[in-house]
Amino acid sequence: MKEEIHPLPGHQPKRQPLTKEAGLASHEAKERMLVGKTYPLFLADWSGVVMAHFEVEPSRLQRLTSFALDLFQGRAFVSLVVFHMDRMRLRMLPRLSEPLFAPFTNSWFLNLRTYVRHGDEPGIQFLVEWLSNRLSVPLGGPLYGLPYRAGLFDFHRAGGERRICVQPREGGGRFESGFDPMGLDEMSHPGSQTEFLMERYMAFTDHCGTRRRFRIWHPAWLPQSCRVVKCDASILAATFSELSDARLVSVTCSDGVSDVWMGRPERLN
Repeated sequence: MKEEIHPLPGHQPKRQPLTKEAGLASHEAKERMLVGKTYPLFLADWSGVVMAHFEVEPSRLQRLTSFALDLFQGRAFVSLVVFHMDRMRLRMLPRLSEPLFAPFTNSWFLNLRTYVRHGDEPGIQFLVEWLSNRLSVPLGGPLYGLPYRAGLFDFHRAGGERRICVQPREGGGRFESGFDPMGLDEMSHPGSQTEFLMERYMAFTDHCGTRRRFRIWHPAWLPQSCRVVKCDASILAATFSELSDARLVSVTCSDGVSDVWMGRPERLN
């Protein structure tokens, strides 16, 4: 497979005005970081975002996480999220640090994530993350507890249809999706399923028995619903047998967000 490190054709970070209601989760997450003085350690840009959301049996999914599941109307979900990250830099020394980090952080990601809670705070937990840049793979665990693995990424575009294929370098299965973006959705309003799945600003990890969390902030997503032509998510069952019952719920994509804030990792008791 061909490796690719450029944003998916047709996806470039850009912003449009949001209503206050639609951007409420993002606004509140930013306030929490500033009020708590948990200022970002890193900044980065994310582009070419594609999210495939799957419903799974809660009791089976709970076996994969030490955190309590966060359910939406009694339903449990996992998501496969593809995006490209570049321009990672230290908040305090952006110009100096960006070229130093470029060899390690210019990468495509495929995240397998689920939705959890710690105390009264909801967030996401990364179960596995596949990266196109193999230089970054050894860094995820020691720094943030992130479960990085190497992956092969391939992208095609024919007319309006886009196709993504990701395969692990080690292990079976794949994530292959053919989709046709259908324009901007209604924004993620408070209490909606779209907000539950997309607007998450806390990340949890569990690496070698050490649990961590770190805060994230970015402007609210501008999601586009997609007509799904094909979705092969065999990577789910190949990675975790507990996900063999996963049922596709929706596919959304977004141009991306710039200047994403990433906080310092904190150990949890």
